[in-house]
Amino acid sequence: MVWKPAQKKITKQEVIELAKAEISRYWFNASTPLFAAAKSKSEKSSLFPLDDAFTKKNWLLLFLDPLDLNFIFYKNIFKEWEKRYERIGVGFIYVFKSDFSLCSTSGKVKLYIPHYFKTTPFVIDGDGLISKTFSISHKNFVVLFAKGEQVFSSVSLSKDPYWYKEVENQIQKYIWSEQSGLPMPLIFESEEVLLKSHKIFECAMKKNEFKATLSEDKVSFEGNRSLIAENIEIKIPVESSEFFILVQNISKEDSLSKIQIKLDGISASEKHISDDVIVDPTGGTLLGVEEFKLYNVLTGLPENKFKTLTLSFLNAKNFPIHLYGWTWAKPEAS
Repeated sequence: MVWKPAQKKITKQEVIELAKAEISRYWFNASTPLFAAAKSKSEKSSLFPLDDAFTKKNWLLLFLDPLDLNFIFYKNIFKEWEKRYERIGVGFIYVFKSDFSLCSTSGKVKLYIPHYFKTTPFVIDGDGLISKTFSISHKNFVVLFAKGEQVFSSVSLSKDPYWYKEVENQIQKYIWSEQSGLPMPLIFESEEVLLKSHKIFECAMKKNEFKATLSEDKVSFEGNRSLIAENIEIKIPVESSEFFILVQNISKEDSLSKIQIKLDGISASEKHISDDVIVDPTGGTLLGVEEFKLYNVLTGLPENKFKTLTLSFLNAKNFPIHLYGWTWAKPEAS
């Protein structure tokens, strides 16, 4: 029998340090990861505190999709909460997860995380384990933690378009149960029309080549996505009234990359183009691609028939564009 030295048992603190090292690349604006999500043998996902800071104060976990069509709307609400409740000791952590797989990596975080998140801690939920911990079925979501223990989540309010009002009501209810003070007025009820995305379509990549197919809509194209010269025809579903495209200008020149927009074979009418689209002197409709962005191309489309959208990449050889994908949407029912 060969003698082997006994293996040293790993301590709890060593496990924590290993976990921090493993996930630190997904955390931003935090000196150390505050928690980790992991699966148990039963495949259930759970949240584990990694730092005392997470168990010593109240925290709001704010789940957002940075490429969601309603991102700005919810971002404004959440940022207002920061102003209100940080000063009375509530911490904020944003959890970013998107239907676009681009957002599952921390390597491109500077592309899709806007500048107004330069100071607040946020974590990229690339594998979706944090979201699964709370059985999240919708994109914008809030969880209130009190000293490491979950107090409230908005999971039951997913069908209410004004769910954030009840969330803030619950936040205040808990805060004032711990300390004295007068409740603040709830954030005003916005009349903004929210959009519901039907489907996210991404360009599949192999090296720098792509081939994309939507069999049910008979859409197929292929080529180098950085040098797209072909026209792309996209069938927009009957129930859609809005169309968005996710693109990036990667030109080294200080110039706009241009995409010509045609609807059913002709230039889109001014009543159907968004603020992102311009009309040139010849009457053509053009999308000027200046930065990485989910551009709103068409708006207010009639919902009683299929529409054929043609995208022509006019100057892509000189001013290349990265095409990541697109989505279509309609107003969300209130």
